[in-house]
Amino acid sequence: MTSPGALFRGISLILSNAPHATFQQVGPVLITTLPRGMPAKHEAQVGDQISPGRGQVARTPQLESGVESGVESPWVLRLLSLLEAGPRTKSEVARELGKAKPSRHLHETMARLVASGALGHTLPDKPTNRLQRYRLTPIGRAILASRR
Repeated sequence: MTSPGALFRGISLILSNAPHATFQQVGPVLITTLPRGMPAKHEAQVGDQISPGRGQVARTPQLESGVESGVESPWVLRLLSLLEAGPRTKSEVARELGKAKPSRHLHETMARLVASGALGHTLPDKPTNRLQRYRLTPIGRAILASRR
């Protein structure tokens, strides 16, 4: 879990480089919105990490785009909207997204959404049960509502 001090330093750094950024808390998730077309003071790249307390940026390689892998990506929003109709297995979600079976990307994305509280298990005491289904939580509904 991120300490409040580290979170404050991160928000301060964002505001110093993008003063028009807005923040919205949805349960345990903090959503940052940056207006498009605003010039940034700092040329950050995907995978940048802020060194706590120093305000310095360290480069780390990443395979996924920060925007496309986050909650705001169209693919994740489509995944969340599929679960609005009701709980589904990971295989059902994969098929509805046009895949024959769940991919590594889908496994990782759903795990990240469960960890963030946007998705929940229908059998929370048995996360690896073959009958496990995923459901949209109030946090997931709020994320969808904020993007519409």
